[in-house]
Amino acid sequence: METLLALTVIFLLFEIPACIGMGLIFKKMKLGFKKGIIPFYNKIVLINKYKLKQYNIILVFIPILGFITNYQIYKCLGKEYNKDMIYILELTFLSFIFNIFLGLEIKEPEEQKQEKEQKETKVVTDDFMWYPKQKVKSDTIYKASRNKMSAKVDLKVNKNNEIINNKKQTKTREIENPKICPNCGTKQSSNAEACYICGTKL
Repeated sequence: METLLALTVIFLLFEIPACIGMGLIFKKMKLGFKKGIIPFYNKIVLINKYKLKQYNIILVFIPILGFITNYQIYKCLGKEYNKDMIYILELTFLSFIFNIFLGLEIKEPEEQKQEKEQKETKVVTDDFMWYPKQKVKSDTIYKASRNKMSAKVDLKVNKNNEIINNKKQTKTREIENPKICPNCGTKQSSNAEACYICGTKL
C-alpha cells in the first residue's frame, strides 16, 4: 500500500508540470488549454493530429513502452517548431520540465504570421539602397560596404558628367570658331575638311 502511494505521488509530481506545459502548448496550437492538461488524453489528441499509427494509443498507457509513443509525438512537435534532436529527446524523457519551456517559447499562429510578414517587409526594404538620382540593388553590386558602393556610384556619376561636359565644350568650340568656305562663303564646322556645298577643300 505504501509503495503504491509513493508511486502515485511520484507520478503526480512528474505528470502535473508535464500536463501544465502541454496545456500551454495546446493553447498556442489553438487546441485548447483544457485538452492539454488532461493526462493521456492530450497525447491521444496529438497522435490523431500528427496521424501516427493507432497502436500508439495503447502504448500511451503502458509505462515503459509509452516512451516510444512519446518520442514519436515529440519528434513531430519538435519538427513543427524547428527543434533539434537533443531538444526532442529532452522533451521525451524530461517532459515535466521541457513541456513548460516549449509552451512558453513557441508562438501562436497569428504571432508567427506577423513575424513572417515583418521579415519579408524587412527584406524588401533592405533590398535597395537609395542614392541621389540613382537606385542601386544592394545584393548585385560588389557585396561591399555602403561607403564603397556610394563611392562607386559617385565615380560613375562623375564620369557621366565629365562626358557630358566634354560634349558641351566641343559643341561650343564649333559654334565659336566656324570655318568659312573661300569659294562660296558658306559657314562650316571647325573640324570640316571640305565644303559640304561646293566641295572646296578648306
